[in-house]
Amino acid sequence: MVLTTGHPHHIAGRADRDLLDFASRHRGTRYLRGASAADMELDELTVGTPVGILGLGLTFYDVAAELTVGRGGHFVQRSDGSLEYAPSGHEPHIVAGSRSGLPMLARGRNQKDAYYRYQPVFFTSEALADLRRANRSATGDGQLRFRSQVLPLMLREVEHVYYTTHVRRRDGERAAQVFANWHRSAAGEPESTAPLLKEAGLADLPAIDLETMARPFTGQTFTSPGAFHERLTSLLRDDARQAEQGNLDNPLKAALDILRDIRGVVRDAVEFSSLHPDSHRDEFLGWFNPINTMVSAGPPAVRVSQAIALIEAGVLTVVGPSLRIGTNEDTGCFTLQSPQVTGSYQETEILIDARIPRADARIDASPLMRQLINDGLASVHVNINARDGARFATGALAVTEKPYRLVDATGRPSRGLYALGIPTEDLRWFTQIGNGRPDAMVGFHTDADAIAADVLGHKPPIGAHPVRHSLPTTALSRPIAADL
Repeated sequence: MVLTTGHPHHIAGRADRDLLDFASRHRGTRYLRGASAADMELDELTVGTPVGILGLGLTFYDVAAELTVGRGGHFVQRSDGSLEYAPSGHEPHIVAGSRSGLPMLARGRNQKDAYYRYQPVFFTSEALADLRRANRSATGDGQLRFRSQVLPLMLREVEHVYYTTHVRRRDGERAAQVFANWHRSAAGEPESTAPLLKEAGLADLPAIDLETMARPFTGQTFTSPGAFHERLTSLLRDDARQAEQGNLDNPLKAALDILRDIRGVVRDAVEFSSLHPDSHRDEFLGWFNPINTMVSAGPPAVRVSQAIALIEAGVLTVVGPSLRIGTNEDTGCFTLQSPQVTGSYQETEILIDARIPRADARIDASPLMRQLINDGLASVHVNINARDGARFATGALAVTEKPYRLVDATGRPSRGLYALGIPTEDLRWFTQIGNGRPDAMVGFHTDADAIAADVLGHKPPIGAHPVRHSLPTTALSRPIAADL
């Protein structure tokens, strides 16, 4: 059996239970828990009823499209290339917000052909191996620290593309190659690259700050929703403009797109307890992962332009950063407001959680997953540092390295159970997408191939009796069949 179960449905936690309970006590009030837009009952939402959306990521864009274009509205292109929304009259007023207050930024328009391959200069598996060897030599601990060891290499790679693309756009390909060689030989260290950037006329360029790009409103306050929307739409227009220039021609979008091209090296840095447990939890998953998603995994530029048009048409209100969700017992409505935007308070009878749940086998609502855990056939991965005793239970299904057999409650790998993709997320990384370019076996493909080879390797000869694995009978008999 190969578990490729995709995005999970979680058992409702306390916050979800409170919102569900509130909705059950007020007629007409509904709370839709996190899922993909295709799985939400959006057609049933009453026309004209304000709808609150929690989250401003990819699912937000899908939900907003379903509630606007999906209800007969359409976008018209103005003479200057910007979009204007023509409402149908059937869309609700959409009220949305998130921690950042920023809809996910656009990916650069793709200019890379199907056979494009990027070869990292600084952020390489060899460089990571050197760091691990140094760690073991100094402390006996081969686990890396993300912010102090991994991130600097990653940022050097991003900056290398950023500055080289600036030179290419200004002076042409030959000059860009010369600069790239100089920058590579300078090893990317600030004391080495500062004179080089000055000599190349790049010293005055704004530095790439991933956190500021993903959280641009940190520490800012706005006197009104209108003032916030003015700042927000200005930022989004600039983002869409740069994205339209492409992921090879625009220096910023080219640099951010490299975060996609080096995902394989990131996996090498973080998977299978390669990071110290505290760094894995706080620095990588808690801090970097959402920032990386915001700046490099977004929608095409047209989606950002559409969001601007919806705001200008008054169909979409973005509440602001540090979104706070509450309830009003007197009105029977959910409340949304930002402490950073004066006058941002909004009420809606419908609230949609547009955040796709992260995989966590401990709270997965699937009867199959629950019983695999309860019967000890599967276990949850725990990242442990043997030297200092730090522990981080990731919530991922514990699997071996290739061919990714499930690890049972006693720590033994199974012979007949495998897991691939999202159920292993956080033991692994970025398992949500398995596509790639032609003629290249990307990570997801090689992972699936390894499982297939192992399965076929255990296939009994024709005419032989099937192999019966020594698994508890309760795990494969009536309880699971009844649940399914």
